[in-house]
Order: sequence, then structure tokens, then C-alpha cells
Amino acid sequence: MRKALNFIVKSVLWLGVALLVLVGFTQLWGYSPLAAQIVIGLILGFSLLAVTLAAFAPLYAGSLVNKPSKDGPSGPHFFTFPEEGKAKIIVRGDRIIRMVMIFGGHRFQRDSRNPDATRENAAYWEIEETPRGQKDEDPLAGIVWFLKPWARYVYNTTGAVFTGIYPFQTVHEYPLERTKVHRNEHEDEDSEKARKMNNMVLEVVNDYSDHFRVQEFLYPFRVPAADTKDKVPLNILAVLKVRTKNPFKAAYATTRWDLQTVNLANNAVTNFGRAHTFDQVLVAETPEQARELNEAVEEIRDDEEVYGIDIVGVDLLDLSPNLSPEDKSKLYAEVIANSLGKATERDGLARANALRELNKAIDEGGPNSVQALGFEALVRAAEAAKGGTVILGGNVAGGTESQTLAAILAELRKQNNSNQGANP
Repeated sequence: MRKALNFIVKSVLWLGVALLVLVGFTQLWGYSPLAAQIVIGLILGFSLLAVTLAAFAPLYAGSLVNKPSKDGPSGPHFFTFPEEGKAKIIVRGDRIIRMVMIFGGHRFQRDSRNPDATRENAAYWEIEETPRGQKDEDPLAGIVWFLKPWARYVYNTTGAVFTGIYPFQTVHEYPLERTKVHRNEHEDEDSEKARKMNNMVLEVVNDYSDHFRVQEFLYPFRVPAADTKDKVPLNILAVLKVRTKNPFKAAYATTRWDLQTVNLANNAVTNFGRAHTFDQVLVAETPEQARELNEAVEEIRDDEEVYGIDIVGVDLLDLSPNLSPEDKSKLYAEVIANSLGKATERDGLARANALRELNKAIDEGGPNSVQALGFEALVRAAEAAKGGTVILGGNVAGGTESQTLAAILAELRKQNNSNQGANP
């Protein structure tokens, strides 16, 4: 109903403008035919020029696209190149006009779920999976109808999308911190923008961006200050798995989605560290424990609900104690000692359990069970010798006597079974 009413109002306004132009031109012709002819000539001349430029638009579209750099936003532009998995916002001043997105299997929600949503509402720009039988997002959606055929011609020819008349209508561009991780090749070199962690370096570069990534992407970050439950300071270098779910929120709910997202992740990782000991942080004994850090990050709610950025998970690149070399050596020695102590304890328990089972077998085996077990061990030793020499109770026996020993073992077992039958 609201759309129909808007269409009727706009149609009436355009009709009124057309009538005023017609009446004004008629008056001008009656007053001065020469002036009217000049006006007609100018209109036709500008129209011919516009048609010519429009026809040859693919020739100059590539040189008039927006190209932000690390030093600032783009200069004059009339086009932009859309890319798979990215969304761009077209603005008029600070007011959003439309969005350009290519993302297979997805589209903007618009008013499909909320009839009252408009392009000034965040709900209008929520990204959803394309319903079955419907089309994915069209990068030319939102261009006025009388320019749509020409815009389609330019897009099909060059891949560029018309953004509007500069400087009134442009692509939304904003400052962004780009991060990358690489190995430190020179241990003695470090810069203000690169923070060394063992042999890994996180480099932060200030840049400008013209898009929001709607596909999942990786964003490295460093936790500046974290410690464990037992007060061990940590160096943590991690990678967030992130995707933009609502470009409107990412652009306007905060001035810097990148910093806000990292702050949320920092808090989650720091709280996780403080709830666990250093040994628990380093080693996960069960699959559930291995998932705890990811679950802590996935439970963040403000990322998507407020800022339109969904933190899917986190992977650790480096986790180590932030200590001096001396303190680090002491800590590692303590960890190794604890590990050896636990291994010794496990070995002792295993030996005790084995001895307990052996005693139980002897008790249940009858009077000849110990002798039978001994001869069974001799049989195995003789078989293992395979022609070598085995010392049996002070005597030397060759591997060929295994058959004799096996016969003795069988006789002992036979006697043992007879004794068990006689003494129930």
C-alpha cells in the first residue's frame, strides 16, 4: 500500500512538471519563436552529446572508476567494479542510496520480511540466502528505471556499475586497518607497526576501503595484554574468521568496524585465558576443551546484532608465555617436571593394575599355575630365539627345544585341570 501511494505521488509530480514545461515553452514560442528555436536546439544538442557519450561509455568507464588508496579516498569517479563476495554502498552525501553486491546464493532482505523497512533502515540491508526459485542480488538494483538499460549495457560490456554523478553521488569509502602475518626473518629488526611474537610478525597497515566483505574472510589480530588464571602473561596471535552480515550496520553503527570487532575478540580471548591455568590453555585433553576458545568467541552477540559483523570463529597462530628468557626457562622446566610426574604416575598405576590382574589369575589358576606361567614364558623365549641360545634356569638351551618345553607346558596344564576337578 505504501509503495503504491509513493508511486502515485511521484507520478503526479512528474506530470505536473511536464505540464509546466509545456506551458512555459508554449508561452516562449508565442513571445519569441527564435528564442524557442534556440532552446530546442540546445536541448537536442545536449541530448545528442549525452547519447554519444553514453554509447561510448565502455571506452572510458575503466578510467573513471573509484580507486581508493592507503593515503585517502578516490578522486572523481562515475563507475565502480563490483567483486564477488563484496558489497559496496552508494551514497549521496551521507545518505545511503543503494548497494552493489555480488554474492552467489544471497541477496539483500529489503522488505521481504519487514514491509515497513526502507533503505534508511538496517533491516532493509540484512543479507539472507536467496529463497528457492528467486534470483540472487542484482548489482544494478536500485538504479532509476530510465538509466537502467544504459547501465545494463555498460555493465555487460565492461563489468563496471554506474554509481552516479560525482561529487553528488559516490561510493562510500572509509579508513581501515589491514593486517598481515609473516615470519620474522631478522631477529634483530622490528618496526613500530610490526609486533614480533617468537618468529611471527603481525604487520598493521592503515588503508582505505570501498567495500565490506560478505564472504567469510580472515583477519589477524594480536591480544595486547592477557594472562592466565595462575598469573602467567601470554603472547597471543590469532586469526578471526569473519563475515559481514549487514553492511549498513558495519558502516553506520560504528565509525570503525575493524577496531570494534578486534576489541570484542580481545575481550573474549582475555576472559578465556583468565578462566584457565597456563597448562589448560596450552593443552586440551578432550575435544570439548579444544573447542572452548572458539565457543567463547562464537558467543559474542554485539558483533552481529549491533555492528553487522559476524565472528564465525578464531584460530591461534601463536600462544606463548610473555616472559623474560630466564623466567621462560623456569616455567618450561616446571611444565616438563609436571608432565614427567604425571607420566610416572600413569606408568605406576598401569604396573599396579597389571600386577593385580596377574595375582588374580594365579589365585584362580590352581596350584600349578605359577609353574605353568613360568614354562609358558620359557616357550615364548625359545620360539623367539629361532635357533639362537636361551638360558633356562642356569642351563643353556637352543631354540630347537621349544617343542619339548611346549610338551611340558601342556602336561602341567593337564595336571592343573585334573587337580581343579578333584578339589572343587
